[in-house]
Amino acid sequence: MLGKIFIKDLLVRCQIGINEEEKKEMQDILINVELAADVIEAIADDDLNKTVDYRPVYRYILELAGTSRFGLIETLASAIGDYSLAFNPRVRYVMVRVEKPNRFNFLKSVGIEISRTRK
Repeated sequence: MLGKIFIKDLLVRCQIGINEEEKKEMQDILINVELAADVIEAIADDDLNKTVDYRPVYRYILELAGTSRFGLIETLASAIGDYSLAFNPRVRYVMVRVEKPNRFNFLKSVGIEISRTRK
């Protein structure tokens, strides 16, 4: 049985952007992550070790956002996706959405969504 473990609407401050205006200050970035994994054993045994713990991904995102500089939100999304597949072999699929909220007038957000599947 596949389950989706998710991090929803994580708001971080990050240095990101390609133009000089964006590079001047930290920006709000909204991040959503879905991790698909087989959860049947975890449910049967009520055991965290048999599922995917979201805390390492959460901590990685906070560390990455606080210490890195990106030109593109695509690069940030890719780094999160790579880590999400690498940190736990139970993860079969990851979807990462990175958004810049309120980037332009009359627009809620702009962003990118990427997905990766374990090979």
